[in-house]
Amino acid sequence: MNRIFLIEKDSFVSNFLNKLIDEERISIIRFGTTDEALQNIEHQVPQLIVLNEDIEESDILNFCKTVRRKYTLLIPILVVVNFYSSLNLSQLKSIEVDFIVRPFTVDEIKKRIETILFKKKELSIQMSDEDFIMKFKPYIKEEVRAEMINILKQLLEDKK
Repeated sequence: MNRIFLIEKDSFVSNFLNKLIDEERISIIRFGTTDEALQNIEHQVPQLIVLNEDIEESDILNFCKTVRRKYTLLIPILVVVNFYSSLNLSQLKSIEVDFIVRPFTVDEIKKRIETILFKKKELSIQMSDEDFIMKFKPYIKEEVRAEMINILKQLLEDKK
């Protein structure tokens, strides 16, 4: 079962995602604030986090940075933005956050979510050791970078 955290104030995105529940093996857990989602992320680890732009811009950016820094780089995050969004999309891209622009159809968001979930599974299967290390490298502080790379290499060798 794929668990999706949905963070939004109104029900725009949940209306689209609810149409996917019957078709897919998807569980949607809805939160009204980023703080609520952060409180639950350790207990119910999601396979995808979707944020609607109706959440405060600073909350979206802080939430995404917190998830990346404190929890993991491997949980995909998708932000739903308006066509004339004021959200800093380049900042989202720099922390590996994906986005989809409104308006969109049910099929478009379904394909995007399937792509993200499939890409994650494919990533865990086909990523080379060096690619895996390079993905984490920018997030590791300089003073511990070499040691962390050695640990990651050992973990990857143990998986084989």
